[in-house]
Amino acid sequence: MKEFYVGLKIKEINSKIVVKFKQSEFDQGCQLNSVNIYILTLKNIIKEVCPKTNNLTKESKMWKNSFAINMNILSIEQIRHLIKACKEKFYWACPIVYISLSTGTSVPEILALTWREVDFQEQTI
Repeated sequence: MKEFYVGLKIKEINSKIVVKFKQSEFDQGCQLNSVNIYILTLKNIIKEVCPKTNNLTKESKMWKNSFAINMNILSIEQIRHLIKACKEKFYWACPIVYISLSTGTSVPEILALTWREVDFQEQTI
């Protein structure tokens, strides 16, 4: 976390910066639970150091929004369209799309899977 927040004063950290941090962690392949642990750690640090001068420590809508996942939920029709387009134009991506849609796993998480994390008997990842 230190590398991301270097150069900022704790009271300057706001929800927009936390959202950028969260996105950068996802882009690097981190899982949601890991990112949420980082955000909770950040909140505890801020609470300890400057509880009255940083808005993130207050149980506000702004703080809760920093936990929200920035994603669009697809409708059934959009899923059908995505699968059809995948089959027609990007057949090589079909396994990744199917796994992502059926498990909620992100593409970086899928690409980081190892064989020991795949259980064929239980049909789980």
